[in-house]
Amino acid sequence: SSDLVSDEKLETIKNTLLETFWHAEKWIFLDDLSQHSLQNPYFCADSLIAMSTRFLRPEIPEERIYLEKIVEYIQKNHLDEPFGIHYSERRTQRHWPVILGAPHYADYTIWSHWSTEYIKLLILLADNSSEDNTYIARAKKHIESLEERMLHYGGYPELYDLKWDIYKSRLYRSVLRCSWIVGYEQAKYM
Repeated sequence: SSDLVSDEKLETIKNTLLETFWHAEKWIFLDDLSQHSLQNPYFCADSLIAMSTRFLRPEIPEERIYLEKIVEYIQKNHLDEPFGIHYSERRTQRHWPVILGAPHYADYTIWSHWSTEYIKLLILLADNSSEDNTYIARAKKHIESLEERMLHYGGYPELYDLKWDIYKSRLYRSVLRCSWIVGYEQAKYM
């Protein structure tokens, strides 16, 4: 059908995206192409979509390198501590209604969804032949931490603050029961 995109065209698109968004010195994907982001590259958990959509696949050595570098960056910068994954390592650009109503919504928060995607990435990168696998150990630690928080709150919060509490601000309180729990269950199964 003329609606299908050829494999060659898809590969060209992938290479263009990698050339445009991959910051080779910091080992991260740029959050966007704004002047702010280009001048101050920072990690954003949204970049984990590269793994969850299979844009990058850990079973392909040339693509696995990108995913390993992202995990290395996260761990080096303690973005997966105390648990889960911080949405960003610094204050991101935001619009004034968000600044007033939910000051840390898109920066200093832990997102359940991206935390489970991070867990899945760790599992997929694990070397099953190694008994001392730090990827698996870290994935288990994060699954246990998320489970502990779910039991504590009686649900699967969308967002946490950095003290492990449900995120809330003057105008926003994290959703407690959301469908993202499906990703958590998938990570546990893996």
